[in-house]
Amino acid sequence: GIDTQPITGTTSRRIQGPAEGGYRVTRVYPGPAAQAGVQVGDLVLAIDGTVVPVLAGSNDDALQQRIRDADSGAPIQLSLWRGERPLQIAVAPGAAPDSRGSIQSIDVDWLDLGVRNLGFYDRVQRRLAADSDGVVVERVEAGGLGGLAHLAAGDVILRVNDHQVHGLNEFRKLTDRHALVNGQSMSFLVLRAARTRLLFLDAGWELP
Repeated sequence: GIDTQPITGTTSRRIQGPAEGGYRVTRVYPGPAAQAGVQVGDLVLAIDGTVVPVLAGSNDDALQQRIRDADSGAPIQLSLWRGERPLQIAVAPGAAPDSRGSIQSIDVDWLDLGVRNLGFYDRVQRRLAADSDGVVVERVEAGGLGGLAHLAAGDVILRVNDHQVHGLNEFRKLTDRHALVNGQSMSFLVLRAARTRLLFLDAGWELP
């Protein structure tokens, strides 16, 4: 995947680009585009030979839609402008990253928090490996038990009670409320702002 910024012909000429403008690549995510050699700073002029018009004040929705509409079974031919010359690059098809809305989530009511599976962009933003495990905290009630354990929205929970969290189902099992009923504390190893922290939910706190 790539992020792009529309560049009109007027702006393009100022940076010694083509007169018709294009879509400037502002970020390249790990995947087929990066493997094919697409670079930040490239101007995307056309997809499979079809020019995607750039209008003043527009965003890159038209380009992203054209990419999604391309034949998923064949490489996508990107017509680029790099530096002062045109360039053709074939990008092999790949599965589109999950959108935030399509990622499965659950609520753990007794902890007063909601979590979801790690998505593609979660891993990219946190510089995690593509096969990294864990769940992302989506919400925490300030006065709930999750809040008392100092969990925060955006935390990636990696382990519970020293058991690795592979996904939502395992997280639900590991956070069974009966663990605290039996007098055990609960620990959470979380990734927050590129650092890991060990947080605790004490067995002495009152259960709802």
